[in-house]
Amino acid sequence: QLAVEAVAQKQPSLVWGPPGTGKSSTLTAYLLAVVEEALQGGLAKKILITGPNYRAVEVLMHKLFFAFDSNPALSVDLFKIYSRSRPAESFPYEAQPHLNARSFRLGQVLDETVLANSLRGPGVSIIGTSAHTIPGIVSPSGRVLAGLFDLVVIDESSQVPVTLALRPFAALRASAQVVVAGYPKQMPPVQSLDAPVGAEHLVGSIHAYIESRFHVPQSELL
Repeated sequence: QLAVEAVAQKQPSLVWGPPGTGKSSTLTAYLLAVVEEALQGGLAKKILITGPNYRAVEVLMHKLFFAFDSNPALSVDLFKIYSRSRPAESFPYEAQPHLNARSFRLGQVLDETVLANSLRGPGVSIIGTSAHTIPGIVSPSGRVLAGLFDLVVIDESSQVPVTLALRPFAALRASAQVVVAGYPKQMPPVQSLDAPVGAEHLVGSIHAYIESRFHVPQSELL
């Protein structure tokens, strides 16, 4: 509860915790509160959930699926999006009518139209995808990335290099919030070259970068 309150009050927010301490549950609780507040206020809210790979994203997206599906008052678009070369993994079961849960690959014209309408329309949209896939979602034409998201959550952040984190950050609206969750003591991203002298902070994970460079306090899960 303290971690959820801290995430709601700080910008950017860091959630720290070893495996099994509840990072995904904490993020789920926070996102449920964000969605409930937006729906009660009649506000459009566009949320991006991302990480170093699809498996990390699927864990959080499936927790949200179970939570939303069991609460008819939470009517949202919940989309898992995969690259053109990766088969889409479906949600655990067919959702209740109030929840628009879809899983698809980029390049499917009908689904991409549904996605574009969701991101630019009213209501709450939650997009889950690997950080590598984000440019294909927010800028299919390959032009400069557009600011689409009001909230970006980066999970398993100890495995997301600073350079890869630029992709979700480039899709932020000017007033957007950033939540970063991970355990920096896990194996960091592997680098093929030594960091340039004086720019060591740019080589490593986005979690360590935000914590060490800007001294952002962490919500620690024990």
